[in-house]
Amino acid sequence: LLFSKEYGGFMAKSFTSEGCVVVALGYPLAPGASLPKIIKSARLGIKSIQKEFSKSRIFLCGHSAGAHLAYMAASSDEIDAVEGVILISGIYDLRPLVLTTLNNPLKMDEEVALKCSPANYVSKCPKACKTVIVVGENDSPAFKEQKIDFAKALREAGVSHCEEIEMPILDHFNLVEKLEEPDYELTKRILSLIKN
Repeated sequence: LLFSKEYGGFMAKSFTSEGCVVVALGYPLAPGASLPKIIKSARLGIKSIQKEFSKSRIFLCGHSAGAHLAYMAASSDEIDAVEGVILISGIYDLRPLVLTTLNNPLKMDEEVALKCSPANYVSKCPKACKTVIVVGENDSPAFKEQKIDFAKALREAGVSHCEEIEMPILDHFNLVEKLEEPDYELTKRILSLIKN
């Protein structure tokens, strides 16, 4: 599961109590690192996790920027195939961010945004990789549109398991915060994906 190490540990107990090993991966942040460098760091982290747990099934889960990084790792030729990705409130086409203030720390131009967009790599992710794309009912329209467009592109690319989930009542932040609750619907759905 891919969250920043400082941020991701809170939800570990919901998964470790069910027999999962949770690794919260840290990565450098902008503006101290460029987006290509951040992506490379995440891939190297996943590669080392795969080496450490070589006999295990690996699932990546990320929220917001972590969702972007989880998919960029899963679609990379540099790492072995992962069993599945759970993408929570992510951005999969970065080009709309180029002219916004969100790009100030990233300093992306159109070329970098395209090169670093998961939407540009839908054909690279293994077709058997179980993919779940999640938003909250109260996420912004941009996150919801990105979910719809990315899921459609994955299906068109032949990904055999691509599930879209919209969690009622929740927003970008409390959607992931509730993963520490074993009875939370998304926690149960992620565990079901992992166990089946």
